[in-house]
Amino acid sequence: MATLTPRLTLSGTAAHFGSSVNLSVDDSLGCTTPFSGVSRISVGTDIQEISADLTTSQSAITYVYLKNTDGTNVVTVSVHGGTAFADLNPGEFLFIPLKGATGLKAKATGSACVLEYAYFSRS
Repeated sequence: MATLTPRLTLSGTAAHFGSSVNLSVDDSLGCTTPFSGVSRISVGTDIQEISADLTTSQSAITYVYLKNTDGTNVVTVSVHGGTAFADLNPGEFLFIPLKGATGLKAKATGSACVLEYAYFSRS
């Protein structure tokens, strides 16, 4: 078993948000196989699976990191059934615990984008 330590820090000034924002959260997540270190794929304008392990056959909860590395185009992220839940603008990322047997897909708007990803199965 491996341990993954995610950390989220949000900060901003009162001038921008009405009051200052200073939030930092850490966690310790137990992980097992299957997993993937940081990888990249080209995502076209047709919806496609991100990885063969991020399909409805993966029954475990999976922690997923995605980042749109494109400088212009948006990547839309959806569950296997086709429901889109996130648009990643250029340079944006997300980290989510993906429910087991859900599946994850992506498509680019405009033209193909490079999507950086990693996933780790909850132990």
